[in-house]
Amino acid sequence: MAVSPLRPLVRGSYALQKLRIQTGLRVVAQYKNNLGQTPGTKETELSAEAINLLKQLRENYNRITDGIVKEEKRTNLDKLLGGIKIQKEEGGLIGSMAEYALVQQYINLEKAENENFKLLTRELEEYPIYTQFLKNIRGIGERTAAVLISEIDIHKATYPSSLLALSGYDVVTSDGQGRSRRKEHLIKKKYLDKNGVEQEKDSITFNPFLKTKVHLMAECIIKAGGTKEQNPYAEIYRNYKFRYANHPNHKDKSKMHLHRMALRKLIKYFFISLYEFWRPLEGLECSPTYEEAKLGIIHSKVA
Repeated sequence: MAVSPLRPLVRGSYALQKLRIQTGLRVVAQYKNNLGQTPGTKETELSAEAINLLKQLRENYNRITDGIVKEEKRTNLDKLLGGIKIQKEEGGLIGSMAEYALVQQYINLEKAENENFKLLTRELEEYPIYTQFLKNIRGIGERTAAVLISEIDIHKATYPSSLLALSGYDVVTSDGQGRSRRKEHLIKKKYLDKNGVEQEKDSITFNPFLKTKVHLMAECIIKAGGTKEQNPYAEIYRNYKFRYANHPNHKDKSKMHLHRMALRKLIKYFFISLYEFWRPLEGLECSPTYEEAKLGIIHSKVA
């Protein structure tokens, strides 16, 4: 099965997002430097006026970078182009051509990122698994759906557990722990070095990009709320979290540990539903879950 044509667009969009975030952090760092916060010092060491200005920016904008950039747009940045020596105007934030270029870089990256994600949203309508399944799940947006479709090859997912293994949410049979980057969870993988000689290295078994996005997806599903009928996966999370919190075997675990245990259950049942809906769409047969095939335990269907 060939790589999904969505994948380069998805990966490219998130690469732009990462670069935009990095640039935004540089904008903020330079802005704080202009306010008097030098590297190695804390924001609390700024003057009361500077702290109040940062507070206002955070209150008025979701991202502090947006506040800084929008303030600059009001000064009509286009007039600063050309070999004009930039003078820091009263109330302005830019004091040099380098600072102006940094802000412009952020603006251009944000525009490119938004355009890419718009293209991605339009492309999704061509995929039945999105229009008939993912689009209807509370808490899953276009970007998350695009990641799932582009990173998962459902033709290779022989079993429901294949999706858990691909995303790194399977259990390591040797120690019964969740999959991780710990040395004991790595496998030996062969590769060709620059001289064409076959070598061996320790490697992870899962897709790290997919694992990160699946975790964020699960958190969004929980935050989306809703009734059992509106959001059955959030209901699964709530039920398991309550069960774990009141079980004597888990009494010493922290709230975060219990949260992650219940989150894993949400992800497991979501992947079972995705598998059972997606495989028939592609004309493929479905295999039963491990619980059904090996243990004879039949769970009720989620969706």
